[in-house]
Amino acid sequence: MEKMKYVLAATTLAVGVALAGGSAYAADIAQPGVVQAPAPAALAGSYVSVFGGYAFGNSVSAHATQGSYNVSTPYNGGYIIGGAIGTHLMPNLRGEVEVSYVSHGASGQSFASSGGVGTATGSTSTLYLLGNLWYDIDTGSAFTPYLGGGLGAAVLMPNVTLDSGGTYNSDAVAFAAQLGAGIKFQLADNIALDLGYRAKDVFNASLTGSGGASNVTNVNYIDQSVQAGLTFGF
Repeated sequence: MEKMKYVLAATTLAVGVALAGGSAYAADIAQPGVVQAPAPAALAGSYVSVFGGYAFGNSVSAHATQGSYNVSTPYNGGYIIGGAIGTHLMPNLRGEVEVSYVSHGASGQSFASSGGVGTATGSTSTLYLLGNLWYDIDTGSAFTPYLGGGLGAAVLMPNVTLDSGGTYNSDAVAFAAQLGAGIKFQLADNIALDLGYRAKDVFNASLTGSGGASNVTNVNYIDQSVQAGLTFGF
């Protein structure tokens, strides 16, 4: 919970900086007869970025191999933190490698297609390693919308206990992909504020249960998040 408070505080501060900067920039444009300073140049070359934000609640679906039935477990909203390093492949196209971490707490009842209902407690976390491509839309101003996505891997790190006493606490690796969009606001020639939305999809993972919990396959879920970050060019 403390980590979540820090992430939300940082996100709020970043949004405030963006709004204040945008208001000042608009006010300068609106004043007739005033010589305008040019807007900061968009980042070019290579860059690093750091970000954090809120991850929406989701539901993890899977297939239990013992008894052959499907299950669905809901999770609360959580947080995302991460970073990336990238470069401009073309004037409007960026390629980057992203490492990010998303965590959620279990929110209660887990439902089974066999008719059973149980309670899951604990948390599940996912470490993502993704190669992304982002297309920047040149607006001729300090604001640059973008969209794109990426492919890579996800490391699932569950720490879940069922009311039956079974647990899931063994890590697993699965295929992952993401789509996203956002807007960058140029604060200086080599610094930009990035506000964005991401949807990360984990496909067909398998988890090993212990203490009587069934092994599960076809584990699928989508991590949706809103995030704020800073990008530094070099």
